Amino acid sequence: MVDDTLRRQLAAEPDAAACILLQWTDAPGPALFEGLTSKRQRLEAATLFYSRLKSPCLARIQAPGIVVEDLPASPQAILRGPSKALLQLLEEGSPLATDPGLHALPSTLFHALPHPD
Repeated sequence: MVDDTLRRQLAAEPDAAACILLQWTDAPGPALFEGLTSKRQRLEAATLFYSRLKSPCLARIQAPGIVVEDLPASPQAILRGPSKALLQLLEEGSPLATDPGLHALPSTLFHALPHPD
């Protein structure tokens, strides 16, 4: 699902640098952590769970100038690049737009911080 605000922001400035947040809705159940006693074991289990969840989608993101930053052990990833290229990734019918377990959201923090572009 793509946030309408995000589409408007990207379309308003097609040549500007932009950033979007991908948020997956699936979460590990308590059974995943059953029997794990240390924080390290729980972190490794969460990292593996989210890696398996996100990797099929992230592997399909192929566009010039797009940088994918996976946030391990979390249900999130960040995409950075030109607005025009990001908007093309979010077109109707694309994997990012049709996956019901994935939300594409604007990254307000990106616009608040200085960045090297």
